[in-house]
Amino acid sequence: LEQIRFENEVEIDFEIEEELIEEEYMIPPLLIQPIIENSFKHGLFHKATNRKLSIHLKREGLYLYCCIQDNGVGRKDKGAQPKIKRSSGLSTTKERLAILQESTIKAKHPHNNLKITDLKNSDGTPVGTKVELWIPFT
Repeated sequence: LEQIRFENEVEIDFEIEEELIEEEYMIPPLLIQPIIENSFKHGLFHKATNRKLSIHLKREGLYLYCCIQDNGVGRKDKGAQPKIKRSSGLSTTKERLAILQESTIKAKHPHNNLKITDLKNSDGTPVGTKVELWIPFT
């Protein structure tokens, strides 16, 4: 739907490890979707041209590793902004990952199953956002 909204002006690279396709692994519903939606809504929407989004999935030990990266405008420094209502998508994703982690692995993940990296070029200008998720297998 976002591709339609952006009139197909977003280059999307979707890479899935062959093993995941062959074995019919299942991802819990609406776990990755809020992250992708944030890339479109907060990063790529504010960029005029050359919009790119990559979604990579691979098996990593006991986890499905998912990396979602965009070349949008990056996240803004929240310290100086007035407090506004935010979407609960990211916090819900964090909570769901914590529940999955506890029920399957029964030990904490080094990044609490989710890591957000603000991408910057050599002079510190934001050049996108990278979100990594480690989804425990059941």
